[in-house]
This record gives sequence, structure tokens and C-alpha cells, in this order.
Amino acid sequence: MNTNITFQKPDLILIDFDGVIAKNSPDFAVHLFHQALNEITPIKVEFIIDFFRLAMSFSVKDSLEFLFKSLGLSQDEKKTVTENYKNKVSNNLNLFHINKDFYCFIEFCKNNNIKYKVFSLAVDSRLSLIKLEPNDFYNLEDMSKANVKTFLKVKKNLNVENVSYIDDSPLGLRTGKLSGMNTIMMYNSLFGVSEYLIYKEYIDYSVSSFSEIQTIFSNLLSN
Repeated sequence: MNTNITFQKPDLILIDFDGVIAKNSPDFAVHLFHQALNEITPIKVEFIIDFFRLAMSFSVKDSLEFLFKSLGLSQDEKKTVTENYKNKVSNNLNLFHINKDFYCFIEFCKNNNIKYKVFSLAVDSRLSLIKLEPNDFYNLEDMSKANVKTFLKVKKNLNVENVSYIDDSPLGLRTGKLSGMNTIMMYNSLFGVSEYLIYKEYIDYSVSSFSEIQTIFSNLLSN
């Protein structure tokens, strides 16, 4: 926990999908992307893991373009990998599991008049796993979570100032903090304590479950 916290009831909570709502999704995204890329050029899965750690907060389009260019893939090869990966995700949606505490937390927010948005770079096929209303989503499309302007634009578009932001990516949380948000990091297999320690000055709380997040806000509301 960051001891220098000015935490208050938020106007809005932004909740990331990959690695937070679907806590196991980074594992399967890495696995499926490795399969798709390995069909074109042999590569170690450890390379893909390192790439995902760096790329999680950036535009999917820009991240893939950087990777493909680094590997010297042709346009046809890029297209093949991208389409194969999308197909593998669509055909394996059953592998992506929604965090068991997520809907309990959503009910808590509703009961306490706290607004929320699923705030994500994830593709629609994965987001379709969440049973929420269409206006509960804010898809970043090709905007980067590493850019402060992205968060300032979101705050302006949604007409909110006091925002709490839940993500697994320390780089994204850093940017959220720089734009004036309270930040909560969700640990998973891709991002853990070692990544938290690098960015801890930008992270107000680190947790492993939505029940812990609910406790944070319950304590906040009771004070």
C-alpha cells in the first residue's frame, strides 16, 4: 500500500479486462499468440511473455507492427499471424475465465451508487464474455495506456474527475496516476510483486482479488 494516498469515493471506477476481470487471460493470450507466430517463424514462448509485458499498455496495432517489423515478417506473414491469432482466440473463448469475485464487486458498486466502466484494449470477442450492459464498456481501440493524454481524454469524454483505476499493468497504472487517478494493481501470473516494486510510487494499492478491492472501497465509504 502506498502511504501517500488521498483516496475518496470515486465518480467512476475504470476496470481493465485482460489480467483483471479475466485474470487468466494473459496466460492464454501468450499461449495462443505463440502458436500463431510459431506457425510462421520458430520463436521461444519466453520471448512472447517478455513482449506481452512490454506491450500490454500500448495500442495493439502499434505493438504488433513493432514486433512484426523486428522479426522481418512480410505483409502476408503479418496478416496470416494476426488472422490466425484472432481465430484461435475466438475458438478458445472457453479458456478465458471471468474472475469469480467480479460480479460481486459490480453489485457492491451498484448498491453504493458507484459508477464503473470496463476500460480495455481487448477485442470484442473477449469482452463479450462479460455479462454487462453495452454502456458499461469503454473500448480504447488504438489508444495507448502509456500515454497520459489517453487518460485525460477519457476523463473529459466521460465528464469525470475523481477516478479510480484498476489494472494489472504497472505502466498503465503509472500513467493513470500521472493523470490524477487513484490506482489499484491486480497481481497475476504476468505481473507480480517484482513489477509492482518498480512502479510502486504510482500504485496506491496492490491486490490479488476483487474481494480485496471491495474491502478497500468498503473501508473508504465507512470513514
